[in-house]
Amino acid sequence: AAAGRGAEDMRAIMLQRSNRGKHRRGERCRPFMQRSRGGASGRPCHTGAPLPQGAAPRPVNYLAHLYLARQSHPAMLGALLGDFVFGRIALEDYAPQVRREIVIHRRVDRYTDTHPRVSAARALFPEGRRRYAGIVLDVYYDHCLARAWSRHSDQPLDAFTAPFYAYLLQRLDALPERLRRIAPLMAAHDWLGGYRERGNVDRAVARIAGRLSRNGERLVDGLHDLRRHEAEIAAGFEAFFPQLQAYVEQVRGALALPPGDGDVGDVLAGR
Repeated sequence: AAAGRGAEDMRAIMLQRSNRGKHRRGERCRPFMQRSRGGASGRPCHTGAPLPQGAAPRPVNYLAHLYLARQSHPAMLGALLGDFVFGRIALEDYAPQVRREIVIHRRVDRYTDTHPRVSAARALFPEGRRRYAGIVLDVYYDHCLARAWSRHSDQPLDAFTAPFYAYLLQRLDALPERLRRIAPLMAAHDWLGGYRERGNVDRAVARIAGRLSRNGERLVDGLHDLRRHEAEIAAGFEAFFPQLQAYVEQVRGALALPPGDGDVGDVLAGR
């Protein structure tokens, strides 16, 4: 089954350039994604509009995805685009290295959703709030990575994020419309580095809760569950993250690029 998925993803990456869409795809803000943790699916659309009643949005743990693609800025952009580009057809618009990292992002999400350590962390939240646990965990895991950054990288966090912000802002015209809107905010307010501060976890979750049409208080109450079990959840992340890194290297190796495409610096295919 794993080999079949790998072949399927590889076919998606190597879509024929002659069939590129005549207009940009994947730019429409989709309130629900095809992934789930504890019954909560979808990610929030960064439009400022309230989410539908009962919708449990998913924050985007940008920092972890970028770290897993840290070998180059085009790869990091692909990892980021995984939260903004949907479906297979939309992959046609992007250069091979970017396409590969979009696919890896999707595989990372599936691996994370089903990992025993993550499932165990979700189970620490009471049933009435468990469907929102994935939101809290996504944000908190980025905090765990940011606060212990020196254990994961010889490069300071600011030295990791600043060049990528610059790279991203230089390519705004090539980005999906939704990412094009938020990229300047991401850079100006240092979203990636901000998770070093524990208080930013609570603030980020509270902002998401404020955009829910109902049951936002359940999401905020999940912060109390996080505090209650924080040591156990943090320990689970420390056990889970090395396994995730090994998984990503395995997947990336299986999705090898054709000769000459591994260092492509362009975002869009054909440029």
